[in-house]
Amino acid sequence: MRKMRAIGIICLFVFMLPNHVSAQSTENEHIFTAIVRGSAAEFAFSLPEQETWTWNRKETEDNYLEYAWQVSLTGNDLKGTYNFGVYLFKYPHSNEISGSIDELIYRAQASIFDKSLNVRDDLSIKSFIQDKKLIIKISDKKTFSELFLQHPTIAHCRVRTPYANANYVRQIQIEFK
Repeated sequence: MRKMRAIGIICLFVFMLPNHVSAQSTENEHIFTAIVRGSAAEFAFSLPEQETWTWNRKETEDNYLEYAWQVSLTGNDLKGTYNFGVYLFKYPHSNEISGSIDELIYRAQASIFDKSLNVRDDLSIKSFIQDKKLIIKISDKKTFSELFLQHPTIAHCRVRTPYANANYVRQIQIEFK
């Protein structure tokens, strides 16, 4: 548990640092959606037109967060803040790998952090690629109840990759249907 907490703290700290690729995409290039239907939520990140992705890159330092697609939920009460998403770190002695976005996501971890930066192993999210988007889905009843207990209204997304055309930050109203 201490190891997961340390990884969570490192993850969020590194995630807030400036991207090692300094260029940011323009607002219109990327779409992020946050939709709640009944007791399920779906967050969709647009992906760039790119067939091959590379991870564990030689240029990336060991123990560095190389890829992240993260969502933070907030509302009127900041006590309800959670961060969750898909994260890929470069571990020491990792070999550089190239492949599809599906392969990259398969190797990444899907995690949920509470406001205290504790990894919430008791909560679960699913991630998958569909229609050139990375989808993070919350369909587990306990996870949905916990994340939406404070009735969040805003979804903040942040995407961090080694590719300048794939990084962006968005804040949108959560759409309830």
